[in-house]
Amino acid sequence: MSYEARIIATGFTFPETPRWHAARQAFYFVDIDEGELHELKDHTARKLFTVDDFVSGMSFDDNDGFFVVSGFKRKVLHLTGVLDGAGKSTEFVDLSDRFAAGMNDMTRGFHGELYVGGFNFNAMERFKDPTLPLLPGTFVRVWPDGRVEDIAAQVTFPNGIVIPPSGDRVLMADTFEQRISSWSMDTDGTLGEQTVWAEFGDELPDGICLDAEGALWIASNNHVIRVREGGEITDEIVLDEGHVTACALGGADGRTLLITAAASIDRTVLHASRTGVIYEARVDIPGAGRPSLYK
Repeated sequence: MSYEARIIATGFTFPETPRWHAARQAFYFVDIDEGELHELKDHTARKLFTVDDFVSGMSFDDNDGFFVVSGFKRKVLHLTGVLDGAGKSTEFVDLSDRFAAGMNDMTRGFHGELYVGGFNFNAMERFKDPTLPLLPGTFVRVWPDGRVEDIAAQVTFPNGIVIPPSGDRVLMADTFEQRISSWSMDTDGTLGEQTVWAEFGDELPDGICLDAEGALWIASNNHVIRVREGGEITDEIVLDEGHVTACALGGADGRTLLITAAASIDRTVLHASRTGVIYEARVDIPGAGRPSLYK
């Protein structure tokens, strides 16, 4: 099936990492290159805070704060007071000893743990010149007490991360490996071996979100696709222009698919003007699990 998307907000550079917060009935997202955290409520965007770095992954804490990835400084920051205009940033954990170049996406699990992926090569140059070599990436888990656990992973450019409502696995998009990887998870949090959930020949999976039937919506190239385990594509939303960066399911009934998109992944193009946009589409199957649904 093919759904239609419409633009509901404009004026961003590289919007990414959309999340729905059910209690506040609002979406939240970041503008990576501008270091900004935004709220989107009733189709109106509001800038909440600016970090002095590229800011990528974002998750909610258990109160009114946010955890965000400070990408090139390779830290996770804890933002508090941003909803009422008294925002403050404190360092939650420094991961510069784990990531040589930068950190990317992040998702918070049901026990307060953070799953963080990142890269160990110059991603900005690689986006401009796809002939440049790649290096293995890094995937870690950070516990609420700040303990850092390395996850055994064969990854290159970790991107979107989801956890189903059962909490029995972790799924992650790897853009340059063109696949979705899966790790089983026991009740005590022990992760199993990495397996392939789906792999693609022409897609570059970026941000992802899960629906109630266990399928993933995947942002890739100029569209978002709904994919079942094994790689079957059931639905597609094609955008007229630009590069789709991420997606999230939310809204009052969980069936609003928010899609972030930028003009390009080439920063020389991006920084010429703020052409990043937010799209909205209505789909049939509601969202499930993290990071789509936070209560």
